[in-house]
Amino acid sequence: MTRARTKLSRRHLLRGAAAGAAAVGLATVKKPCVVIAGTEDTLTRPDTVAEVAAAIPGARYQTVAGAGHMIPIEQPEPFDRLLNRFLVDHLPAVAPVLG
Repeated sequence: MTRARTKLSRRHLLRGAAAGAAAVGLATVKKPCVVIAGTEDTLTRPDTVAEVAAAIPGARYQTVAGAGHMIPIEQPEPFDRLLNRFLVDHLPAVAPVLG
């Protein structure tokens, strides 16, 4: 195995271990969460984001069609709708303002 390939393999192992540790921490989240993925995101793929959402008890997973990694910039209106809906559902005191 070449040195570059060994470094790459170690990097993937470390990433996998970090992801596992993060998933354990996510399971302890007790607050309402919405996890939003862009369907065209190649940096953090939607299936990875779905796994994050699945690790959070009761989390809502949503996707924004046509968005990459910068969802609020690339697709601001759909992003705002999803976020506002989440806030209305979970913060009833501000619901009339966001409605």
